[in-house]
Amino acid sequence: MLGQITSLLRTQLAVEGLWLYLVILVPTLGFKVHYLNTMVVGGIDTMAGELLSDSTWWAFLGSDVLEVALLAALIVLPLTLMSAAKRPMVAIPLIVTLYLWMISNWISVKELSMLMTPNSMLISLSWVVDNPEHIKTYFHGRRELLLMLMKAVAFLGMAALPFVIARHRWTTDTLNRANPVIAILVAIPLLAVVAEAGAVRTGIDGPAPEPLRGYWSTSIRSVFLSSTPNLLELEVPPRGQLLADYAALTQRSTNENEEHTPILDLPGAGKRPRHIVIISLETAPKKYYPIANNPALPNFYRMSQQAISSDRHFANSPFTTWAIFSMLTGIYPNPGGRLERYGPFDTDSLAAVLKREGYQTTFIDSYKIDWLIGMSAHAVMWQRIGFDQLLDNTDQEGQRNRYEGKVLSETISFRRAIDAIVTAEAADTRSLTFVATQLGHYRWPVPMGMEDMANPDKLLNIAGEFDKLMGELLNELESRSILDDTIILVTGDHGLRYQNEFGSLDEIMGEVEASFNVPFMLYAPSLIDAPVTLDYVTSHVDITPTLLNLVGVDTRNMLHHGRNIFEPAIRDRITFLMNTRLTSTDWLHWQGRFCSYNWLTGKTGGPHCDLPDESPPSIFESANQLFTVSAAYALRRARDSAHTEPLLINTENQ
Repeated sequence: MLGQITSLLRTQLAVEGLWLYLVILVPTLGFKVHYLNTMVVGGIDTMAGELLSDSTWWAFLGSDVLEVALLAALIVLPLTLMSAAKRPMVAIPLIVTLYLWMISNWISVKELSMLMTPNSMLISLSWVVDNPEHIKTYFHGRRELLLMLMKAVAFLGMAALPFVIARHRWTTDTLNRANPVIAILVAIPLLAVVAEAGAVRTGIDGPAPEPLRGYWSTSIRSVFLSSTPNLLELEVPPRGQLLADYAALTQRSTNENEEHTPILDLPGAGKRPRHIVIISLETAPKKYYPIANNPALPNFYRMSQQAISSDRHFANSPFTTWAIFSMLTGIYPNPGGRLERYGPFDTDSLAAVLKREGYQTTFIDSYKIDWLIGMSAHAVMWQRIGFDQLLDNTDQEGQRNRYEGKVLSETISFRRAIDAIVTAEAADTRSLTFVATQLGHYRWPVPMGMEDMANPDKLLNIAGEFDKLMGELLNELESRSILDDTIILVTGDHGLRYQNEFGSLDEIMGEVEASFNVPFMLYAPSLIDAPVTLDYVTSHVDITPTLLNLVGVDTRNMLHHGRNIFEPAIRDRITFLMNTRLTSTDWLHWQGRFCSYNWLTGKTGGPHCDLPDESPPSIFESANQLFTVSAAYALRRARDSAHTEPLLINTENQ
């Protein structure tokens, strides 16, 4: 029996089959590790610690070892019916196709943080057709083009390798004799990996978590059995039904008789059009940006004496794009991707609503609005949200690597914000100005010679720079008698995200407060005459409905997931902190409790994860479905021009 197996392994077909298996297996395992490292902050080791207990991350590869064996067998079996000369003509194109599949998934993970889906392929193809310059993002100049061609040749060489080495006379005899030994040396470690994966799998009840599934079955299922919907084809309920479903999901009071008094009751007569400025601080965990009631930051301190501040304000996403999207639209982002990829959309965004009321709308970025090379995705998004004027500091790019250059970019942005207000005032109208700052990006820049400063002090120094800029803005508006007619909101886009950021501040990786809790200060000197501190959780989705309320716009005819922060019911609301696939863990907050759900491992966490009526995984699933349908509603409304309801401007005391 052993002799027969040895003789079989020494045949040319067996040699070709083994090498074919290896040239598929090696890149498959490499991509699987890359994929898992990409999907979880902290990488594959962190995921293994959460899911595998005592086993190593090698257990994640067990299914891949078996799946590639099946895949190779499906290729080899038809080859047994062909002559040696014809086998390469069939096998090599198949292997190249598999490589192209892996490359496409690598691009999808890089661009969208997920495997390919029919939707993502359609969107990507449409995007490339409309924006062919995007192809240039993968190589620049002759050197990188040559490197790309060399990689292509290497892939073709790997595909042909099993047949080339088995066809030459000088290698045939040697390989035929060595193939049984090679097969044993390959089989021993691979069988050990399979055995470890099997032991882990037997200890898990229910379906296997995604990391334990094979790459090929997962990616094929993602394309042909994808659960990601096409937003353009979804059945969309009326706005009233969406709001009712959202209220049923998020409003879960355990004491229906409990009453709350609004923390601040502003008279309706004071709610009239005013200039609005929103300052978004980049990567600003509240713990390290103590801007409220802090005499060390004198201008922020001055503002806080006539402002609403919060120690419990949370970003909804760790992505700047998604965080700003929610600030400006009052809705959570679609978990499947940016809306502008699908075409025009119509939301009840702050800019769109105020523009219809005669406001001038300006979006200012201290870096580049479209920092993705060759793409105009962000510009399209901000325009569709309602901004007429988009400004950035691309012309300052040469100075941006220096601290002084970064500060100069922020200075220019603040001056542009002043100009936008002054211009609108001169035209006898009002302005909405959004400033997206960049100085707070890791690696926490400092002036030359101060590189040894402790990292928390670096962040405080950055806060100090913004305090100076805020002082210039306040003084300029005051000198023009515009300050009392202006509302200024300062918040952070998100907290810490990556391992280096957490490690630099000795914070626990992924800790919810450091990740999502950001500063919040709403300065309105003509409306607020004493400092007010909120004692309940608020979110970025609350910013748009709150500001619209303060300038006299009735939001009852609008689709917002957020609420006016003065509404008492906000205390009993579930607030979502969604990682939007930056990591695999999403969070929610309800009545002082944080609860997490890891969609990759299926595990929940948090000291008090018991919620009424529904399990955390079910709540997150329902939330994502609602956010998806809400995005589809915005797309449908734009296509059907259905937004014809007049806005109601409050002119009476409330």
